[in-house]
Amino acid sequence: MTALLVRGDDGREHLNAFAFLHGRAKLPRTPDGYPDISCVADFEPGRCVREDTDVRPGGNAVLGYLDVVCPDDAPDRSVLVALDKLKYAIARGTGPWTVVEGGVATRLGMVFGVEDNGRLAAVFASLRDRIDRILKARSTFASEPLGPLLIWLRTLPGGLELSLPASTQARLPRSAARTARFLLPSDVALHFSGGARAALIEGGYALLGRGAKQVRSDGGMRFIDPESGAERFSAGVDEPVPTPPRAKARRMAKKRKGGRMTAAKWRVATSSGSKGPVKSRRRERRP
Repeated sequence: MTALLVRGDDGREHLNAFAFLHGRAKLPRTPDGYPDISCVADFEPGRCVREDTDVRPGGNAVLGYLDVVCPDDAPDRSVLVALDKLKYAIARGTGPWTVVEGGVATRLGMVFGVEDNGRLAAVFASLRDRIDRILKARSTFASEPLGPLLIWLRTLPGGLELSLPASTQARLPRSAARTARFLLPSDVALHFSGGARAALIEGGYALLGRGAKQVRSDGGMRFIDPESGAERFSAGVDEPVPTPPRAKARRMAKKRKGGRMTAAKWRVATSSGSKGPVKSRRRERRP
C-alpha cells in the first residue's frame, strides 16, 4: 500500500492512495528475511487492486509518500502496530524513516520543503488516514481487480504510436525514467513474423517494462484509440499472446545485426528516422 501527497496541475495539494497484491508471486525480501520495502515499492509493487485518489494519478509532483509492505494476508493489527512504531520514530528524530515490525515494513519520505516547515506530523497523519481507509476495504480487493492495462494506439502519417494513459502509468512500478511513447514505422513490422500486431504487442511489453507473464497477471493489455475510445485489439486478456516462432525470429534477428529482438533493440528499431524515443520525466511515484 502507498499513500502520496502530490501537487496537481492546478497547483494545489492532494492525496492519492493505492493498494497492491502479489498473489502467488514471492514478496521480495532482504537477506535478513524482512520485506524489502525499496524493491517492492519502487520496482515490484504487484497488481494494483484499489485506488483512493483525489486527483487523476500520473504526472503529479510528489511531495511525500507513506509506503507499507507486508504479505497479502498480514493481519490489519500488524500493519497498525508497524505504523505506530513509525510514528514514534518520526517523533524521535530526523529521517530517513523506515521501520520493520512484525513482518511489516513501513517507510515515510518527504521533500525538504515539506519536512522543514513543521508540517511533518500533519502530513504523516493525513497519509496514514488514507492507509487506514485502504485497510478497511481489504476484504474487497480480490473481487475488484482494475482490469487490463490500457495503451493508447494512434495512427500517424509515419506509422503507429503507442503511449500510456495516466491510469496505466499509475499502476506501474516506480522505476526511473520510462519511455513515454513509441513510434512504430511501417517497415518495422516486417521484422516480425506476426506482422504489425506482433510488433505492437512487443512494443507494449517494452513500453510497460513488463514481460508476457506479468502482463497476463495484470489482466492483459488493451490497445485503445484515444480519440474514439474504441478498442483496436487486446492481448493476454481472452486469448494467447501471439509471439513469433523462435527459430524464425532468431534467423531474422541475425540478418539484421545478430541477437534476438529485445526490448532495447525494439526501442532502437522504432526510433529510427526520428530523434529517438521520448523519455518521460520522473513524476508521480505511482502506481
